[in-house]
Amino acid sequence: MGRKTLVEEPDLRTEAGLAQKRASYINELGELVYAWNALHENLCEVFCAVLSVPFEVSTAIWHSIQSDRAQRNILRAATENAELKPAAARKSILWLVDQTNKLADKRNDAIHSPYAFVLYIQDPPVAELLPFAAMGNPRSRNLASKELLAEFRWYRETATALGGYAIRVRSGLLRPEEPWPDRPILPILTQKKTHPDRRRRRPGE
Repeated sequence: MGRKTLVEEPDLRTEAGLAQKRASYINELGELVYAWNALHENLCEVFCAVLSVPFEVSTAIWHSIQSDRAQRNILRAATENAELKPAAARKSILWLVDQTNKLADKRNDAIHSPYAFVLYIQDPPVAELLPFAAMGNPRSRNLASKELLAEFRWYRETATALGGYAIRVRSGLLRPEEPWPDRPILPILTQKKTHPDRRRRRPGE
């Protein structure tokens, strides 16, 4: 049996420790961007398999559309109207599009929200990233009272699961004689609220 590796918490009494804590959030956001972009590229491959025209034509159509959501809309339209084999393909692709649409709003909240990195004055000190909603940003409000590190990780793991399924769907379309891939079990999150009653300040104040 392997031993669990303990991750040492940074010393938040130092600037280096605070920088390390802040970087944990930024790195998770970067991983989310990476996973989302991979997912959408994999959806492009599904679109090419559904359309069944020369690769250069289907990719040109996909990349001529600037909006991620509009790209998913044309994937849905193509799926609803194409003759697909095996029979399970249509429902699976539409499920994939629906799940990606659900994730898209969460991803957009994470990527497009402004944030404040906050240090709580207590013993021991606590630091966390919070959505900055003072100017009424609706995406920041959507993230209020959520543990952002866990939230970002959940979004990233969901994007990774959907992206992997998209690749398996593409393979199933190209090899209809093989067993159709099962839908993945998507990650779930039990979310705890943050603690607004803590005394806090931004680093450097």
